[in-house]
Amino acid sequence: LLADILAALFIAGRLKTARRAAAALAAAALVGSIGWGGAGSAKAQSTSPPGAETGGSSADRDIIDPSQRRGALESVIAYVVTGDPRVDRISQAGLSGLQRVLTQRTALEPGAPGGVDLEKDELSVYAVLYWPVTPRQRALSDAAVRRLNEYMRTGGLLVVDTRDAHQTFGDGEGPNAAHLRRLLQRLDLPAIEPADRDHVINRTFYLLNGAPGRWRAADVWVAAGSGGGEGDGLDRDAGDVNDGVSPIVIGSVDWIGAWAEDDRGRPMFPLGRGGERRREYALRFGVNLAMYAYTGNYKSDQVHIDALLERLDN
Repeated sequence: LLADILAALFIAGRLKTARRAAAALAAAALVGSIGWGGAGSAKAQSTSPPGAETGGSSADRDIIDPSQRRGALESVIAYVVTGDPRVDRISQAGLSGLQRVLTQRTALEPGAPGGVDLEKDELSVYAVLYWPVTPRQRALSDAAVRRLNEYMRTGGLLVVDTRDAHQTFGDGEGPNAAHLRRLLQRLDLPAIEPADRDHVINRTFYLLNGAPGRWRAADVWVAAGSGGGEGDGLDRDAGDVNDGVSPIVIGSVDWIGAWAEDDRGRPMFPLGRGGERRREYALRFGVNLAMYAYTGNYKSDQVHIDALLERLDN
């Protein structure tokens, strides 16, 4: 079972470096020695009903937390549990809607989304972690800061959404923006800049000119130099981290609210001007986000294929 989990992580791109592989093996050894079945074990939220976990021995189920095993063996997109029941329900519904679209339109078949607690849950099994910001979220503990820094350093994509673009005026910022800065100030983040239309995140699957959500399109912020556009050089600084892929994406338009569906597959919220056309573009951006997390900068590599081939000849 352990070998299967490590293989799944490698295939999903979660063991991109020797450092991550070594860390995973070390963690596996630790898990095998102390077990995860104790009262203090990390338990990520799961949509699977009790008893849904089948297969494997009882010893396996005691050693590996079922929700963590599911995240490792399936392509699960997770969300940060905020403690606000309404926001958490919308996160679950939004990622479920995106899951349906990804399954219908792409070769990616993600598992049911789950919620994670930044204070205690393992993050490395998730390629994408969606964080809806609320004004009442507490400051990150030292443990949460370490977890998030390691997650972004080793290939994870943190998608942060303040969801307050409708509360901005002119060039101002929404009420959650200042709170977001306080939440992120202790994280080891790269310099960020707005993604332009040539950024690889706008062309991983769909060609997009904007990324609307429940609210009209606004700037999407990514790591500076991670664009992969035709004007970028092969030796850009962002290439030194995560193969040139931005570890963080920040927006304010409530993507997850635009993706959210009820139990019958109907949209949970109306959208403003643009209506269902805006919802379609919000879903397309969600597809691009998932593809960006799982395929990285391969589109950028295609832009530079002539230069790469020339280097190989030399």
